[in-house]
Amino acid sequence: MNKIKYILIILAITALNSFGKEIIVNPGESIKSAVQLSVKGDRVIVKEGLYKEAEILIDKPIELIGEGYPTIDGFSKGEIIIIRSDSVTVKGFYVNNSGFSGMRDYAAIRIEDSKHCNILSNKLINNYFGIYLAGCDSCNVMYNEAASNAVTESSSGNGIHLWKCSYILVKNNTITGHRDGIYFEFATFSRAENNSSFNNVRYGLHFMFSHNDEYVNNVFANNGAGVAVMYTKNVKMYNNRFEFNNGANSYGLLLKEITDSYIENNNFTGNTVGIYSEGGTRLLIAGNEFNSNGYALKMLGNCTDDTVRGNNFSS
Repeated sequence: MNKIKYILIILAITALNSFGKEIIVNPGESIKSAVQLSVKGDRVIVKEGLYKEAEILIDKPIELIGEGYPTIDGFSKGEIIIIRSDSVTVKGFYVNNSGFSGMRDYAAIRIEDSKHCNILSNKLINNYFGIYLAGCDSCNVMYNEAASNAVTESSSGNGIHLWKCSYILVKNNTITGHRDGIYFEFATFSRAENNSSFNNVRYGLHFMFSHNDEYVNNVFANNGAGVAVMYTKNVKMYNNRFEFNNGANSYGLLLKEITDSYIENNNFTGNTVGIYSEGGTRLLIAGNEFNSNGYALKMLGNCTDDTVRGNNFSS
């Protein structure tokens, strides 16, 4: 039955691509108008150039593809690209200058209540939030670069932000200059892999209430407070690098009320504290390398039934 289901899905996708048309957008023309004219299965191809547009709403399953990295400049007004449909792909754009607000989380690319969307190979410059997913399922966020100029936590947003999502793949992205590089809240069965998150104001990675997730082969370096993992169970963190997260309240990895999780084969170098655990229960901390940290491993008395084995400590 499952094989039949997958075959039907593949056939449906093939049919969708077969019947769609291409809509070409050249400089001086409107991306928003082209998207409005498109129908299910179309591909909107945007040629290299500058497009000063904001609030581009995609509410149907289409592809929005940039050729030669065209620039969409939101001129600091609100959202830039908003997706409210399943099966949307946005690929190959500079998306710059979203709005900034203390009341709303404006983003370069926002995806709401959607499934099977792909945000690929975009460069997001000087935005409040970079890529923001809310209520999404089975989406891919891959090969993007998000760079902003955050100075304080209160005046900045996150590079890649997940809220109430499931089965999201965040892979091969580079994030710098935001409040938190990658932020998960109520994000389950998701995976962050091969990302580089550095020089962010607060955390390179920050997640809360996000169960059954995996974090593999990422680099978190020179962030204001390191990485924070809070109020979560069934987390797997393998082969990550936590480097040079320094400051009075900075950690390579902060664990708070974490249960039934695995911290294995990671590297902690040059942090104020390598791992700080408060209220950890049934954690396995094994096979990690600790090099030149202030404290390598600091566990409070309310940690219970944890296993620490096979780690290497050097100054």
